Amino acid sequence: MYVRKKIESIEELTKTLEPGEIQLHLDTNICIYLTEFYREPSKTISNETLWIELKKLLMDIEQYDIEVDYSLGVEESCRSLNNFEINKVKLNETVNILRTLFDMDFLQMLEHSKLVQFSEPVKDTTERQSSKIASLEQQSLYQNLMFLSYACLLKLYLVYNDNTESSNAKKMTNYLDFLSNEVDMMSLSHIIYGNLLLSGHPKAINLIHPRKKTIQHFIHGIWNAALDLTLPTLVSKRLISDKKVPLFVTRDQLLYLIIDSMKMKFMFSDGDKSVYPPLIEVDFSQFKWNNIELRLIQDHHSNIQEKRKFYFITTHETLEERLDRLRKLCLTLENDVKKYLKENKGFA
Repeated sequence: MYVRKKIESIEELTKTLEPGEIQLHLDTNICIYLTEFYREPSKTISNETLWIELKKLLMDIEQYDIEVDYSLGVEESCRSLNNFEINKVKLNETVNILRTLFDMDFLQMLEHSKLVQFSEPVKDTTERQSSKIASLEQQSLYQNLMFLSYACLLKLYLVYNDNTESSNAKKMTNYLDFLSNEVDMMSLSHIIYGNLLLSGHPKAINLIHPRKKTIQHFIHGIWNAALDLTLPTLVSKRLISDKKVPLFVTRDQLLYLIIDSMKMKFMFSDGDKSVYPPLIEVDFSQFKWNNIELRLIQDHHSNIQEKRKFYFITTHETLEERLDRLRKLCLTLENDVKKYLKENKGFA
């Protein structure tokens, strides 16, 4: 988001930024790969592609002495399936493993990769539920953003499958109206994903796991997608709090594409504190709209933004009121999705 050119490697990034200015943020799957490597290295290195990628990442971290933050990935990986409650035993185990691993130098990690060992992980024995409303109430790094993100993903699934609207461009403008009028926020990561999904990008549908065959698994897939779409906000805000350029580390090509489509143009600050949100440009080149569709969507989005220009001067909704409104919206949309799945997909 902060470098306005294509970067192919950490080595290349260090030619633009000093290594001491960079902060890596590991996504959930990277944290899982690393903990599995520590427990059972022979299994990890048997996956040749994964091991090559992990080895290069670990070597670059040591070579350039880059700061690593794994808090977001660890937290998500240690939450229960049923209500998103933190599993403290699993959390402690995962943090201790990653801390031990990153205390090794690269040669020690290579020696560790030759071991044949296995330590039984702490497992989540809970089961997926058909509703995530209780999960919204769990305190977490994601908490307030999840009210927004879960509502957006539920609505987007319904919009995507709306057979009464034949034009995908019109579906996109309907989705923008939903963000403005019902969610009452214009979230950039959700707008970008909406454009990718509705314009027909081949990777976009996989985020919401359309092949799930039960209500519980499908709703959980939507929930996980909603978690993913909070990450652009959670990672980018570290620029303000930690004064380092945050770099998100993931193997998820769609999530990379969403974040890479955002390019910061300006950030206004007052001393040590940022007082205005940054001005972000969107790279439209990955969207599959034709020129007529793109113009329709851009014009509609611009009209919405014009109407909302002075919105926060005249609106006095408290955070509690906003969350309560979004909580009710999530429940309504969740029930609408389950009804659609039962009537159109044959879900029990």
